[in-house]
Amino acid sequence: MLHLTGAQQTDATRYIATQHLEGNFPGGSIDLRYQFTLRDGLIERLVIEP
Repeated sequence: MLHLTGAQQTDATRYIATQHLEGNFPGGSIDLRYQFTLRDGLIERLVIEP
C-alpha cells in the first residue's frame, strides 16, 4: 500500500513529495522522500531517499 503524505514546491522547478510505503519486504514499511526537478514539463532529475 502506498500513501502520499506530503508534497511541496520549493522553487520554480523543484519539488519534494513524501510517501509512506507498506508491503511484503523486510521491516514492512518505509517513508520515502522524492526530490525532483522539472524541465520542459519532464522530470530532469530524481533523488529518492529513505
